[in-house]
Amino acid sequence: MRFVAATHRVNTLGIDTDRYTIPYALSTRLEKPVVPLPKFSLGDATKYDVPPNPKLVKLLSVSDPLVRGGYAWLTLFPAAAKKLYPKEWAEAKEMGIL
Repeated sequence: MRFVAATHRVNTLGIDTDRYTIPYALSTRLEKPVVPLPKFSLGDATKYDVPPNPKLVKLLSVSDPLVRGGYAWLTLFPAAAKKLYPKEWAEAKEMGIL
């Protein structure tokens, strides 16, 4: 059985040695070794407790996933969201999400 998948090329401006091609469909065969990024290769560094962003905590406290996704969209495109969705923008500001 053969799978065909579209690929996404990672921006290589910050990558010195290799260019990685990441298939959208998961593959069981990798042509290059997978190694962690340098900042995550220390082992214990990933266990340090970082205080969460309070705006993100408020966003995640919204119980309805559709509403939560809508508020998340407002944070991604603030200029457009403020114009197109003034009521929702005001609600998100009042909740402390924005």
